[in-house]
Amino acid sequence: QGLRPTEQKKMCSTSSTIELLKGMSGGGGGGVAAVPSITRLQYEREPDKFFLVDVREADEQAGAGPGGDHPALPASVNHNVGTLLGKLDEVQAAWEGKTLLLYCNIGYRAGIAARELAARGVDVKTLQKGLLGWHNPAALSFDQLVVVCTVDVEKVTLALSVAMASHNKGDSVAVVFMGHAPTLLKREGGVPEDMWAGEPFKPVHVLLAKLRSERVYLFGCGSCVRNCGLTFDHLVPEISKIQAPDVVRMSQEAKGHMQFS
Repeated sequence: QGLRPTEQKKMCSTSSTIELLKGMSGGGGGGVAAVPSITRLQYEREPDKFFLVDVREADEQAGAGPGGDHPALPASVNHNVGTLLGKLDEVQAAWEGKTLLLYCNIGYRAGIAARELAARGVDVKTLQKGLLGWHNPAALSFDQLVVVCTVDVEKVTLALSVAMASHNKGDSVAVVFMGHAPTLLKREGGVPEDMWAGEPFKPVHVLLAKLRSERVYLFGCGSCVRNCGLTFDHLVPEISKIQAPDVVRMSQEAKGHMQFS
């Protein structure tokens, strides 16, 4: 999804932060490579490993910024970029033994701050796409994208098995259900228990339940859901809405992309 003009303008909303970012943008971070990012679901699997910090300005953290900002996440501590970098020695004891996880509205400021902190030896990651990615999973990018466009038992079994294997390897994974495949996601009467390709594979309902319990991102194509005579209220609650342009972008950005149709 594109940024509103107000979002584009308020990436840095105070003069002190602007000057700080200017000082780092031209090679700041001492040549450190891009800091790893994680998704909301990756964070929620192991929240105790991270110390969550909102690096936005005070009005944004309160949800009162000019662009209708999301309020700060409940588990986070608020240190804007200037405070975090300028008073690092004073604040870093708070996250001793944990990985620092930074976020802002869309990830820009958090990414710059994270590179600077990494150059200072801090164990740090960012929340991918910031609050945009937290609230709108369709904005995210993934290591592995699996697109399911069929209800054929063998192809669906292979698709979900590939997704589970990639997840078990530690990849960030998205599974997108298109065509008639969203019918498999219904709360009632979705996957028959006898939908099974046989040994050595697990039945489809078991694979799908495992992906849901492991908090892998599952998407339903909005147009396809509607074409199947369904709404998202008919689907299991873990399903997020996605549209074709986001699927195209995800496929272009993913390290791996497989389609089963």
